[in-house]
Order: sequence, then C-alpha cells, then structure tokens
Amino acid sequence: MLASLTAIPQELIDTYFEHVHPQLPMIHKPSFIGRWTDRNTGPSLLLLNAMCAVAAIWHHPPLQTVGPAGIQFYQRAFYLIDEYADTPRISTVQALLLLIKYQEYHRRPGFFCRPSLYIQMVVQMCNDLGLTYKYSAHTAQLESGKPTFWIAYIYDIMISIEQGREPGFADLDLTAEEPINSTDDDEAEILLVDHHRWMFQLMKILGSTLKFVRLLASRRQKPSSQPNKRQSLEENARFLTCRVSLENFLQSLPSSLVYIPSNFDPSYPSAKDTMPSSSFTAFLHMTYHLTVIVLHRAYTLYPLSPVQGLEVAYPHQEICAASASHITNLVSTLVSIADPQKFIRHIRGAQHTIHCLTAAITIHSYLMTVSNTEEMAHTAKEQYEISLALLRDLAMESPS
Repeated sequence: MLASLTAIPQELIDTYFEHVHPQLPMIHKPSFIGRWTDRNTGPSLLLLNAMCAVAAIWHHPPLQTVGPAGIQFYQRAFYLIDEYADTPRISTVQALLLLIKYQEYHRRPGFFCRPSLYIQMVVQMCNDLGLTYKYSAHTAQLESGKPTFWIAYIYDIMISIEQGREPGFADLDLTAEEPINSTDDDEAEILLVDHHRWMFQLMKILGSTLKFVRLLASRRQKPSSQPNKRQSLEENARFLTCRVSLENFLQSLPSSLVYIPSNFDPSYPSAKDTMPSSSFTAFLHMTYHLTVIVLHRAYTLYPLSPVQGLEVAYPHQEICAASASHITNLVSTLVSIADPQKFIRHIRGAQHTIHCLTAAITIHSYLMTVSNTEEMAHTAKEQYEISLALLRDLAMESPS
C-alpha cells in the first residue's frame, strides 16, 4: 500500500470542500464526512489522494513539498489506479475525474493524452455501473452516481470537441436523472447544485448538436451528397429540435445566471454588458454561444435542403457572427477580473475558454473574407484582432 489514511491531511479535505467542490459538485459532503470518520468503510485511498492532489493547489499556506503543489498525491493516486480498476466503482470514477482536473492546473507532459485515457476509463465504468439510465431503486450510492455521471458527461463532451473525436457517450440516448438536493443540504449547496444543473442541461444540448452535425457532415462529404426526401425531413426536424432546445434553455435561465446581451437580436459586434453576475455565468454563456456556433456554422457549409411545410429560415451567418462576438466580449471581461485563478475554477478551465475563443476567431476570420460591405469586413477585422490578443493572454494560462 502506497499510503494509509494517516497520510491524508484533514486540512486538505477541508480545503477540497471549500474550493474544489464548488467547481465539481459530485461528492456529497455530509455522506463523505460520515464515511471519513469510519476507518473500516471509509473512502478509497485512490479517491482521497486525488482529492488531496487538487485541493493542494488551493491550500494556503502552501504545503512544504518538493515539486508542484499536490504532485505527491497525484503520483500516489496514479499508482493506485490499477489496484482500483478491477471493479467499477463510483469512487473510482470520481477519482479519475479529479485526476483530469489536476491536469488543468499547471504545465506538465501529457495534458491531452492523459485526460483522454482517463475519460475512456470513466465512460466504460459509467456504462458498467448503469449510471447512464434511470434507476428503478434509489440508494445513497446510486444518488451519488447522478452528479458523478453528469460531471463525467460534461468532461467527455468538452474533451471530445477539443480534440475533434466522437464523444464516448455519443451513441447514448440519455435517460439518466439529474442530481437532486439532499434534505441535509444547506442553502449554498442547493444553489450550487441548481446552477450546475443548468450546465448539465446545456451539455445535453451540445451533445445532441454534436451528434447531429457529425451526421450531417458525414452525409455531405459522400460523393452522392444530395439528401433524399426522408433525410431532408429528418435533418430539418433535428435542426429545429436543437435550435428550439437552445432557445428554451436561454429563456428558462434563472435571474442569477442571465447575461442580458445573449437575449438580444443578433448584431455584429454584439452588445456588451458591463459584467456577468459571476465567472460561472460567463462560462455558461460562452458554452451556450459555442453550441450556437457549432449548430449554425454547419449550415453555412451545408445548407438545409428546402422541405415543404418547414420554411423557417435562419440567418446562419449573422447568428454565428453575433455568438462569436459574445464570446469575445465574455473572454475580454473575464481577463479583466482581478482573480489569478479565474480560468481554473471551472471544468476544463482555461482550455475550454481557449476552445470557445478559437471558435469565435474562426468566425471573425471567415467574415473578414466574405463580408458584403467594407464596414462589416472592418468590424470583423477588429473583432479578430481583439480575440487574437486575448488568445495570446490565455496561452499563458493554459497548461497545454
């Protein structure tokens, strides 16, 4: 055994729930603390070391150790993976997700390959545990599996879209239940779970959109790419489903997560609010506008075939332009926040922000060449240069 429970500092567990849990609400604190005090049925050493690895980043004063903060706990957890990989466990899934999170904190080799390896293990274990489906019975363990699965799903979608590969949960018709609050949760925990529930819902829409866009691209890239009537009906219906889901999502957000410019009609450059209510709100709306671009960008490349009775026309290029400008504005606002850890507080941290900004830059660059007016081309050039400068700043934050 690489380490015993006595090698797990209590102060790091406290730091975990103070600083890391708000980013990844998948471990129920009251249940965990109850097990933590029971040395016979306590949490696994793999999970404990993974928790300490991430918590050490936030711990003050820093632990007096050699190397990057938390590296000794990360290494212990890494060597324990084989010991806990024999049987699928929710705690092992949680530990692997935390090891992915640790990769987001500082530069080290394997930023892309290790998370990919970990997420493949996570997807397999989630499937083996049945976390992707509704439960016929409800137990404490299964309840803890709900938030764990949704964090896993978010990571899978984000990592796959970054790397241009099919998500591990791509063929999944999601029936898993969303996390619910426990009777012993305080108001802060209730608000935390509620806010992340909206991110879970947005990721379901992004996942469905990705699946549809990949299908659309595969059909159009074939030599005989003209869709038949049945395919045209299907594509129109699926596009409208994705679009309506996005519109309903935006209109249903609680006031604490509203970013007013997202509700305006498309304009370029888009209107800029003074400040989102929180970095989480900015992160949520960046992801929303990324999803909009993923959906509508496909139709600047592969226009919908006209179908009688489905004559709804969307200005795809204008919608993409507005969302790209929203992303540029949101990242610009985030950069101005005086918080050195603002880009590592959320899932995929700086890397997801970079991905959103890169999507925006792609749109700005495209508009520079296809705009019908000199004024529009000039606006696109300004937006492109602002975004490129922001990307250079973000490159210093990224561990990749």
